[in-house]
Amino acid sequence: MAELARRIASAQSALETIELSELAAVVAHFKAGVVRLLDAANVFEAEFAAQKISVQLAELEAEYQRLKSQLLRSGTAGELPVRRIVAQLDLCSDMRRLAEQAEKGALYLDGLRVFSSASHAETA
Repeated sequence: MAELARRIASAQSALETIELSELAAVVAHFKAGVVRLLDAANVFEAEFAAQKISVQLAELEAEYQRLKSQLLRSGTAGELPVRRIVAQLDLCSDMRRLAEQAEKGALYLDGLRVFSSASHAETA
């Protein structure tokens, strides 16, 4: 997860801003969704809900597919150079993988936390 985060940070700093306002808005919305999921994946927060994280990830996956489709359409229309499209797709794919790993880690950690609490209650 740490390696993905480093790769994302490096790619974002090297990537030029997308000039197409509609596409830029879709990319920004996707990134914000990833950040929201990462925030929600903190199992030690009182508001943590495993089901909510899974729903957020499913929504993020659908948004990723729409974003990918729009990026590819902008490339076939000649609005963006192929290299920019590939770099943006790679970045968004890494962000999606980071979100998937955060969801998986949160679910496992929550399960361990629940198991630990139940085990502790039985021995008390």
